[in-house]
Amino acid sequence: MLNFQNMKNITIRITILIYFLFLSLPVFAQQGKDGALTVTTLGTVVNRYSRVTANIPSAATTIPVSNIADLNRDGIAYLPTSFVTNAAVYANNALSAGDAIIVYQAQGAIINTTNTIAYGDVINYNNTGQYEIAKVASVAGNVITVTCGLKFAYTAAHYIQVIRIPQYTTLTINTGASIVPVPWGNAAFGGADESANERRRGGWLGAFTTTITNNGVISANSSGFRGGTPTFNGGASNLGLNFDYRTTNIDNGAEKGESIAGFRTDLDSPGRYGRGAVANGGGGGNVHNSAGGGGANGGVPANWFRGAGVMNDFGTCGTPGAWSLDPEYIANGNILTNSSGGGKGGYTFGSSNQNACSLGPSYPANYISLGVPAADINNTAWGGDRRQANGGLGGRPLVSSNLQSQVFFGGGGGSGNQNNNTLTAGGGNGGGIIYLLAQNSISGTGAITASGNVGGNVVNDGASGGGGGGTILIQTNTIPNTQTISAPGGRGGNQVIGNDESEAGGGGGGGGVIAIKAITDASSKAVAGGLNGTSNSNSVTEFPANGTTSGNVGVISLLAPNITYLGILLNTPTTICVGVTTSVSPSTGGTWASSNTAVATVSSAGVVTGISAGTATFTFTDSTGCISDPTAAVTVIAVPAVPTVAVTAPTCSAA
Repeated sequence: MLNFQNMKNITIRITILIYFLFLSLPVFAQQGKDGALTVTTLGTVVNRYSRVTANIPSAATTIPVSNIADLNRDGIAYLPTSFVTNAAVYANNALSAGDAIIVYQAQGAIINTTNTIAYGDVINYNNTGQYEIAKVASVAGNVITVTCGLKFAYTAAHYIQVIRIPQYTTLTINTGASIVPVPWGNAAFGGADESANERRRGGWLGAFTTTITNNGVISANSSGFRGGTPTFNGGASNLGLNFDYRTTNIDNGAEKGESIAGFRTDLDSPGRYGRGAVANGGGGGNVHNSAGGGGANGGVPANWFRGAGVMNDFGTCGTPGAWSLDPEYIANGNILTNSSGGGKGGYTFGSSNQNACSLGPSYPANYISLGVPAADINNTAWGGDRRQANGGLGGRPLVSSNLQSQVFFGGGGGSGNQNNNTLTAGGGNGGGIIYLLAQNSISGTGAITASGNVGGNVVNDGASGGGGGGTILIQTNTIPNTQTISAPGGRGGNQVIGNDESEAGGGGGGGGVIAIKAITDASSKAVAGGLNGTSNSNSVTEFPANGTTSGNVGVISLLAPNITYLGILLNTPTTICVGVTTSVSPSTGGTWASSNTAVATVSSAGVVTGISAGTATFTFTDSTGCISDPTAAVTVIAVPAVPTVAVTAPTCSAA
């Protein structure tokens, strides 16, 4: 029989084999070109942004930008007040060979434009949200040449940008410090107003590195699509029931939140105003003084129901209480709505103190469906504008076809309808995009967050909707339980008045998207929908929601597609044993080569086999002859031999 030592050796060998079979570290084509960065200041910007000025066909190797100096490390003119940068964020000032960039198209979706509740349905994403990583080969004037042809086509009219991405050996964010993007559409980018092309950039926070030590904050809060701009409509109480979903008349409704379908002038045909939700942007409140809807991002598109949000604020009316009088509750088969995406804005102006638990809002005939109701519901006892249920609808959740190539900003909240010329209470901005590739680990006690912003508060107008949560993509080896990762929707704005005039709070923003690829991930994660805003009017103390709903939860994916860098799928184990196989991708469309076939071979389908102790890297040549950067080194370990035990057969002799 085998002795104890022999059994111990076999156990060790089996343990080693099991360990290396399951140890699958993400491997990046990481160059560490920009060295190590330690961030000690709040609001540090590590990325750079420039607009693309012409269409880019697939397989193109050149990218024209508006101003190559926008991608410089130094002398950046578009940093907002209180934002900072420094000479350590990149090794070189000017964009140069070996630098990493991301090409991203933010908008251009085709939507339903009918003046119905279907307004804003996404008919075709039309390459919206499309992105890819590229490596700079050279720069000449305002033209960037990349090492390999781009995989996708991009349309300049749909707002393409180039984002410079740092490549660090280590990234450290100290306690009290943060890294942030310049928010999408920020005024510091220039341009005459919010619609300007110059502002259609920013919003991305990205870094490639070996390790991240985060004791501060990695934040893209309020950095995505912008909330609806507050506008003075000059309107008085509406004598009719105004339920327009889109209109060109500023007196009939407030601005919609920004979305993948565009913003402001992009929506002027057939109308930027009105309660219809435009893709993931919240709808604007209708006249007179209804509230804006919340923006959106994550969620289930099929579960969006009339932009009605989540009915979860009951006041003292009980359950369902006052909601049983709401037309969306009735349309949902007399069930509380749980619509995916953003929450809806609340009711219009009322001047009389009534019992909201028993006297419902006003709305027109056929609003719920043909013949329902058969006649207008006009509850004139409320006075004013009869507390119409025509608040902005909650934005629609989006779905990415592939997180390797398509991600979205959180949608902006819709503006509340305002006629008192304060114009300080627009919709909340959506969350931006965080994109982190860390070869080894993310550690520390910090936070990673891409929250939607709160909607604007009001006194005697309609409050605005909260922004939708942003998108966070992370690929690494380990994340400890000391990191918190969140992309919640923003809370809807409140009405703060304290007398008998009642309007309503804004709808809450829908939650965002968190997608993580890691071997060990113990982080806490949250993509909650934003809470509905409320009114403190004396007339609705029993029902402070006053028709406003919360946003719904977003999406958390722990099985996110692997992020690729320069064409290589980054999931190769860093250590394997002799005789053990693993794989690299792509598995078709070209050929693989090993730097040391005596150590490890690789097949045309990307199957790597350990041959002998040592290290090797792998490169991929596609069908156009473009050669990728090498993978990180893979180490092959020789497995200790199992001891041979000689067993001598016993000799028996006759008695």
